[in-house]
Amino acid sequence: EHSTGVLKSGLRISFALTLLSLIAINALSPLIIQLFFPQYFGVEIYIMLLSIGLLFFSLYSPIYYYTAGKLQPEIGFSSIVAAAVVNVGLDILLIPYFDIYGIVIATTTAHLLAFILLFSRLKILRDFIPSIITVVFIVASYYLKYYGLLLIPIAMIALYALNLFKKSDYLILKNTLLSIATFK
Repeated sequence: EHSTGVLKSGLRISFALTLLSLIAINALSPLIIQLFFPQYFGVEIYIMLLSIGLLFFSLYSPIYYYTAGKLQPEIGFSSIVAAAVVNVGLDILLIPYFDIYGIVIATTTAHLLAFILLFSRLKILRDFIPSIITVVFIVASYYLKYYGLLLIPIAMIALYALNLFKKSDYLILKNTLLSIATFK
């Protein structure tokens, strides 16, 4: 029970930091690409769509290691394999019709599926199902461009309201950052 509490706290912190980072990345993607990767101008939509998958990856990736650490790797492995099979199947179905969009949709769908399967198997999906709603912030930050940065404080409030970030998580994060800054 204690390890599940620690796991949930770690997942909430990872998820919150990932969401806020992805909002910033998508809001600034035109500038980032223009400055550092001008040959890739126009790929911002793919970055946004893949960011959605990355958001769910930030949740299920630690779960995979958690199950392996509990000597139950089959829980994580079977879910990841199922998501990979769906990814390949969707690639085969969607690429002929949607080209790169097909790849991006298949990959993002596979990440969402892995999240749902792993969290269901550990019986903690109910606690994290509101995370699906937060995808709106990533999409909005892409369309709002630089103004999307204004979504960061709103997303922080939403994370707290959805119980995807708690006061205890803030204290853990604060104490960790302070100990790093002071070399303790």
